[in-house]
Amino acid sequence: MPTDRGSISPATVVFRTYPQSFWNFTNAIVRVQSITSQEGEQLDRLAYYVREAIATLLTEERRRIEVLQREQKRRRRLQHNMKTSPSSSDAFIDEIFESAVPLVHIDIDTEDDIQPVRSGRISFILANDQVHVRTRIFPRTFHCKACGHFAALDPATPPATLECPCCHRGRLVQEPIVFGCARCATVRELTPRGQGIGTTGRRKTQRLDDVLGSVIPCPDCTKGHIHLEKHNTNSVMRWQWNCTVCTSYKNEEIQEFCLNCYLPSGDAPDQQREIISMNAFPASASNALRPLIHIQMFTGAEPIEPNSLHETAQAGAKDWPDYFELIRTDGSLLKQDDISSIQEASGQSSLIFGEG
Repeated sequence: MPTDRGSISPATVVFRTYPQSFWNFTNAIVRVQSITSQEGEQLDRLAYYVREAIATLLTEERRRIEVLQREQKRRRRLQHNMKTSPSSSDAFIDEIFESAVPLVHIDIDTEDDIQPVRSGRISFILANDQVHVRTRIFPRTFHCKACGHFAALDPATPPATLECPCCHRGRLVQEPIVFGCARCATVRELTPRGQGIGTTGRRKTQRLDDVLGSVIPCPDCTKGHIHLEKHNTNSVMRWQWNCTVCTSYKNEEIQEFCLNCYLPSGDAPDQQREIISMNAFPASASNALRPLIHIQMFTGAEPIEPNSLHETAQAGAKDWPDYFELIRTDGSLLKQDDISSIQEASGQSSLIFGEG
């Protein structure tokens, strides 16, 4: 939904309303989907340099992610080529994650396959009163404080009322807690665990998209539905999932593992299985996510470099009462003897302008 134009400022767009950031309204938490402007994109020289700088940063991040993904595929292919079953711990994790990718179909990318981000694909929009910010409700999880009923609402088909469908006394309130991975920055909504895995006491990961817009059924008895018991505390570690009917799905702890950056065991002693336990945090927190920030100085529409700075200084010399030249008439830099003379005359021995 578009925001009030009058509330948009450059600081808001850069530090709070960048794509995929969280925005805490008075009645809901949302996530920014897109930022557009009626004036279109800025295409001047300044925008060109900013796009190039951001493309470089994004390419570095993409390369880091690709390296991790290649290592994931390499280790899985290694397990397949050994023609032995994976270690019990790896098989256990695969079962939790319900890995559906046949190992024989996994290809190992080469470093040359990592394509740089093209600056032309990066939007650069001037933040002014013509900017529109579109958002979508996130997280999509809701909780009844009266009875503990837990629901995942579909934004495409919102309910007519937020009255709790279970106890009819309480009201469904958006649950702000989400989980984040410290290694790959994946964000996952609070989701009940799925079916149990044998007698291990562990359960499979369940996708929230699979239960959107419906009562979340108990994976054990299928007759009851899931409640979130908070036990009057804000400590997520003490929260538990319970079924309203059976005792099989009871007092289930809340714990999330990252599905995106899990590494199976490798072929070296130091390549142990790596799995990240995700951290719980409120999406409503102002510092939940931070934008990628690049700082660069410009003079006019050109980045500050020796040549551009000198040209700008010369052009504005008549307006600078303290302007003086540090460049020889032939365009070469000062030699060390000249620098020493200037330092002695100025009484500042720490000044170093350059060497010829």
